[in-house]
Amino acid sequence: MGSHQWLVLIKLQSAQNSLTHAVLPSLRHLSASERLSYLHWLPVNYRIQFKIATLTYKTLAICQPAYLYNLLQVYHPS
Repeated sequence: MGSHQWLVLIKLQSAQNSLTHAVLPSLRHLSASERLSYLHWLPVNYRIQFKIATLTYKTLAICQPAYLYNLLQVYHPS
Protein backbone atom coordinates (compact mmCIF):
# COMPACT_ATOMS: atom_id res chain seq x y z
CA MET A 1 0.00 0.00 0.00
CA GLY A 2 1.39 3.37 -0.98
CA SER A 3 1.94 6.19 1.47
CA HIS A 4 -0.86 8.24 -0.13
CA GLN A 5 -3.35 5.38 0.33
CA TRP A 6 -2.20 4.91 3.92
CA LEU A 7 -2.71 8.63 4.59
CA VAL A 8 -6.22 8.49 3.11
CA LEU A 9 -7.11 5.51 5.34
CA ILE A 10 -5.82 7.34 8.41
CA LYS A 11 -7.92 10.40 7.53
CA LEU A 12 -11.02 8.29 6.90
CA GLN A 13 -10.55 6.45 10.20
CA SER A 14 -10.12 9.75 12.00
CA ALA A 15 -13.35 11.03 10.45
CA GLN A 16 -15.18 7.86 11.47
CA ASN A 17 -13.83 8.17 15.01
CA SER A 18 -15.04 11.79 15.13
CA LEU A 19 -18.48 10.66 13.99
CA THR A 20 -18.68 8.23 16.90
CA HIS A 21 -18.23 11.23 19.22
CA ALA A 22 -21.09 13.05 17.48
CA VAL A 23 -23.38 10.00 17.57
CA LEU A 24 -22.48 8.95 21.11
CA PRO A 25 -21.60 12.14 23.03
CA SER A 26 -22.41 10.52 26.39
CA LEU A 27 -19.89 7.72 25.79
CA ARG A 28 -16.78 9.87 25.31
CA HIS A 29 -15.05 7.90 28.05
CA LEU A 30 -14.94 4.83 25.77
CA SER A 31 -12.10 4.27 23.32
CA ALA A 32 -12.70 4.73 19.61
CA SER A 33 -12.76 0.97 19.02
CA GLU A 34 -15.26 0.50 21.86
CA ARG A 35 -17.56 3.16 20.37
CA LEU A 36 -17.28 1.54 16.92
CA SER A 37 -18.16 -1.81 18.44
CA TYR A 38 -21.09 -0.31 20.36
CA LEU A 39 -22.45 1.10 17.08
CA HIS A 40 -21.74 -2.15 15.19
CA TRP A 41 -19.50 -0.20 12.80
CA LEU A 42 -16.42 -1.76 11.25
CA PRO A 43 -13.19 0.23 11.21
CA VAL A 44 -12.45 1.66 7.76
CA ASN A 45 -9.85 -0.94 6.70
CA TYR A 46 -12.12 -3.84 7.73
CA ARG A 47 -15.11 -2.19 6.04
CA ILE A 48 -13.14 -2.04 2.78
CA GLN A 49 -12.17 -5.71 3.10
CA PHE A 50 -15.78 -6.65 3.89
CA LYS A 51 -17.13 -4.77 0.87
CA ILE A 52 -14.58 -6.39 -1.47
CA ALA A 53 -15.33 -9.86 -0.09
CA THR A 54 -19.10 -9.32 -0.37
CA LEU A 55 -18.86 -7.98 -3.90
CA THR A 56 -16.61 -10.87 -4.92
CA TYR A 57 -18.96 -13.45 -3.42
CA LYS A 58 -22.03 -11.95 -5.09
CA THR A 59 -20.23 -11.66 -8.42
CA LEU A 60 -19.18 -15.33 -8.31
CA ALA A 61 -22.59 -16.50 -7.08
CA ILE A 62 -24.69 -14.88 -9.80
CA CYS A 63 -22.05 -14.15 -12.48
CA GLN A 64 -23.07 -10.49 -12.49
CA PRO A 65 -21.96 -7.85 -13.22
CA ALA A 66 -20.30 -9.46 -16.22
CA TYR A 67 -17.45 -6.95 -16.37
CA LEU A 68 -16.36 -8.00 -12.86
CA TYR A 69 -17.11 -11.69 -13.34
CA ASN A 70 -14.79 -11.77 -16.36
CA LEU A 71 -11.96 -10.35 -14.23
CA LEU A 72 -12.22 -13.02 -11.53
CA GLN A 73 -10.47 -16.37 -11.58
CA VAL A 74 -11.57 -19.04 -9.13
CA TYR A 75 -8.67 -20.55 -7.24
CA HIS A 76 -8.58 -24.37 -7.31
CA PRO A 77 -5.80 -25.76 -5.08
CA SER A 78 -3.92 -28.70 -6.53
